[in-house]
Amino acid sequence: MFGKRKLELLAHTARIKELEEILCPCEQHDWISNGYHFSGGTGRGDETTIYHYICKRCKSGCKVFNRTLGVIPMAGEKNFENRLKKWLEAEGIYPLGEPVDRMSAPPCGFYEKRWGGSRYVKSGLPDMRITVKGIALEVELKATNGTPSVLQKRNLAQINGSQGFGFILYPEGFEAFKTIVKGVKQCEFPTAGLKSLIDAHTNTACDMWKG
Repeated sequence: MFGKRKLELLAHTARIKELEEILCPCEQHDWISNGYHFSGGTGRGDETTIYHYICKRCKSGCKVFNRTLGVIPMAGEKNFENRLKKWLEAEGIYPLGEPVDRMSAPPCGFYEKRWGGSRYVKSGLPDMRITVKGIALEVELKATNGTPSVLQKRNLAQINGSQGFGFILYPEGFEAFKTIVKGVKQCEFPTAGLKSLIDAHTNTACDMWKG
């Protein structure tokens, strides 16, 4: 009986993951703040604050731990991230894996969100990779009072030093970033010639996968 119940539980868990993947492909969740509570401590301001977030689409939840009392330092950054995502999608830049029937504007790019702190994600990588017409913009998001770590700054310096495009983006710089993205959309980069080169040299062992 235990074996049967365990199999049923595993099947149920797998089905939940399948539905989450349909709603939020590649775990591209749309997190919003869902409150917080305090845990532990001596009652003298040293409690651990546990912040709750929930995905607007699939309703899965997560918790973030921080030892700062009475404030939600991630909220400003998360709100800014949601504003950025909403604007990108209005410009035709969608989360990787977005179904075509959800696209309200002609697609010209995609974005992917990296989740810091995961054992599977290298530390210090920028929060988002935004690709527009084949050009990748690596973006580290910060709230107004946020400060990038030494590792984040070093990684962005390496990206920019390799002729890439890396940004530390604050809410105050949002309008400037919009101008940059719109400029990338309008500029004619040598992507056509690059695609011809790739098409001429790809094979089964080095394949630019197109489905």
